[in-house]
Amino acid sequence: MRKLPTLVTRRLVLPHPYVDGMAEQWIATHEGAWTRLEMATLAITEPEDVEAWGLLRSDAPGSP
Repeated sequence: MRKLPTLVTRRLVLPHPYVDGMAEQWIATHEGAWTRLEMATLAITEPEDVEAWGLLRSDAPGSP
């Protein structure tokens, strides 16, 4: 069986496999980042559906 690779670019690391609990841990960081004015992370969904189609993230000016 072929193992899926971890995609790494200059700015991104996309881990695989994405194990149970990783999404919840990542999502739990969003409210604090918003409150600290560091970034906004927004899901793209259909109005009547909760399934995410995509993601928008905007870092605050001057954030790393």
